[in-house]
Parts: sequence; C-alpha cells; structure tokens
Amino acid sequence: IPHFMDLSSPYWWHMKTQWPEIEITDTLGDPFSLMHRIATSSLVISTGLHPLIVADAYGIPSIWIQVASNVKGGSFKFTDHSLSVGSTRRPAPVDSVIRAGRNAFDLATPPPDANVISAIQADLLVAYGSALENLT
Repeated sequence: IPHFMDLSSPYWWHMKTQWPEIEITDTLGDPFSLMHRIATSSLVISTGLHPLIVADAYGIPSIWIQVASNVKGGSFKFTDHSLSVGSTRRPAPVDSVIRAGRNAFDLATPPPDANVISAIQADLLVAYGSALENLT
C-alpha cells in the first residue's frame, strides 16, 4: 500500500511483476474498503504509516518500506507508533522485499501483542469515549 506520494514509484510495479498476486491499493479511495482489504490480508507492505497502524490493530504482519524521502515527518512518526505498541519496526530495504517475493513474510514485523492493543483501545475509550458517543 503506497503512501499517496509514492503511488507513481516504479518499485510497486516491479514488485507486482515479481509477485503477481499482490494487490497495490490506493489509499485515497474509500477508507472502509481499504480497512477491509488490510483486515483480510495475510501481509501488508506499505510506505504509509496509517496502513501499518491498521495492520497492527487487526493483527496482520507488516513491512514498512521507504521509496522516497519526501513523506512529511520522515521516520519519526513510524518510530513513535512502533514504540507505542512495543515494536522495534524498522524500514526494510525495498530491493530485499522485491527479491524475497513470497518469502517476504520473513522480513515482516509481527503484529503487536493483542494485550497491548487491547490496553491501548481501553485507554482511548476512557480518554475519548464521550466524544465518540457524540459521533453517532
């Protein structure tokens, strides 16, 4: 799942050539459809943070790759999220992911412990529960 700034990168199309069954998903479409695609995936590869967060929330292994350095915030926000869920995620070299093909699972960051995610969800409900109730 490319960050919208990386959508035109040739790496995605080269990856698709090497690994034909992957789906390249545009993050600018329907967010619920995107979340469903992530939740039903066996692996998420992304240059964007939000798809990785959704993968973590659904317990899907994921790989963070960097293909450009023009994403706002650089690696800070990725590191911040990783530390918040007890992960040590680092970007995987794009060429390594492409070469690995179907074996890319070996490069994936496992999802955070379900208890960590449950605790974060509970804390969010305590902090923002009343605001969420007002949305319905």
